[in-house]
Amino acid sequence: MVYSYRTGWSNASIPDLKFDGLFPAFALLRQGADGGYYTDYSRSGNFQKWDGSRNTWNNWWLKYWASGSRAYLSYGGGTNDELRGMIINASDYQLDRIAGEIKANIYQDGVIAFDGVDLDIETWWSHTKAENEKFALQLAKLVKILRKSLDSNPTTFLKPIMITVAHTAAYTQPTFDTYAGTMNLFFSDKEAMNAISAVNIMSYGTHIPNFYTRLDIIDVLLNEFKTAGVPAEKLILGVQACESGAAPPPHTPLEVITNLGQYIKQGNYGGVFLWGIGAAELCGQNPEDYLKAMKNGLGLN
Repeated sequence: MVYSYRTGWSNASIPDLKFDGLFPAFALLRQGADGGYYTDYSRSGNFQKWDGSRNTWNNWWLKYWASGSRAYLSYGGGTNDELRGMIINASDYQLDRIAGEIKANIYQDGVIAFDGVDLDIETWWSHTKAENEKFALQLAKLVKILRKSLDSNPTTFLKPIMITVAHTAAYTQPTFDTYAGTMNLFFSDKEAMNAISAVNIMSYGTHIPNFYTRLDIIDVLLNEFKTAGVPAEKLILGVQACESGAAPPPHTPLEVITNLGQYIKQGNYGGVFLWGIGAAELCGQNPEDYLKAMKNGLGLN
């Protein structure tokens, strides 16, 4: 599998290249004054308000969908810091309402609007270890509720539920004082793992020079998730086109991305994703080049 995020606020065009899925970043989950939940599309240029037909979506969306590719409704990210707090503090009744809101935005007015959902749950470091342990248990409840709800309708049966996490989400050997726990209570829940289609790992931000050439380190990283309970075929590794935290940022060579794809294929992992079309972390590089390198490495061309 080859996926990519697209930052709607950048107004970047999508490469004329078919790949497995696009995550428009980001829709925001909000809680109304009545205690219910609604989806706020206003902070991202990826979205327009649905009116029962695809004619209201931006032209890039229509072109992308027409190519046979898939697009997933992506909630959260750094623009929706409160998402984790909502889930931590939700009652079972509120988790049911959150799941209902997500389903309503995948399947709108009897028409499939998205091919699935991605819950991008960043800001791990802004909560305590105890809060994050509760979050992992709450998230397991949420995805099981959502899975049951989606599968109750033949039209949304087995529509993917994906989770996007930081590279430290299964890290059990902390070397820093501010360690905030793991998501391993979620990963070890077999029913929750059956409910989801993928765990997308934000491997960037590790600040390890030439990270994508360090297959030994990547092997340790992915094995932590497998040990925690995530099946290898559900692990998707995130990639940046250039390393963060450096000035000027060095570009990740395309052959490195191809080699990484080969490693992912040999390990029977789920695939790779690119962050992100229109993102500063591409450092002006052509996303199509990196998506092609990913496909080449996975043997998809």
